[in-house]
Amino acid sequence: MTAEYESAVIALCAAHKKENRHHGDYRACIYTESHFVKYGPRKQLEPELKTHSYIANYALTSPNAPRIAGISAFADGNTMYLVMERIRLVAPPPSDLPDRICKAVIWLLRVPAPQGHSLGPLGDGRIPHKFFKDFKAPLEFPDTAQLDAYSRRPSSETGPPTETPVVWADTYPKWDKNLREYRPPINIMLHAM
Repeated sequence: MTAEYESAVIALCAAHKKENRHHGDYRACIYTESHFVKYGPRKQLEPELKTHSYIANYALTSPNAPRIAGISAFADGNTMYLVMERIRLVAPPPSDLPDRICKAVIWLLRVPAPQGHSLGPLGDGRIPHKFFKDFKAPLEFPDTAQLDAYSRRPSSETGPPTETPVVWADTYPKWDKNLREYRPPINIMLHAM
């Protein structure tokens, strides 16, 4: 990617943002003739870049992988630009499109996480989702069991858990850098309705 192309992308994205940011359906992305460009704060897009790159690299080793768009990135100050190959859809869509989509989703579900990775995006392992206060998990969850226990904990906002018994903690597990594992919370209780 040349410096001229990067400058053109920055200008297109700035114009798009200026013209559309007040619309309710505004999205920080544009199409060029050959690329799809997503832009935004570097801190938000770096995990997406790492996740996309990991999946694209894994696809190269998998004979049944769906087509994964190539990706590159550059930054201008605190703004990051993810530049992906634009994959054009054909019209009319192929008759087996629903089956192909289903196979692609199943393939994605079977992509193994990198060794030692917590649940969530690569780079910043805290899960971004509206379920969490401030739309981001308060800690990294090493497995689905800990995420499940967290989601069932009593809370003044959600009321008592729906299933019993449930182990929950009023303080979150802490990462112990020396032991390289999560320490259990200080106060663990068994909640029974």
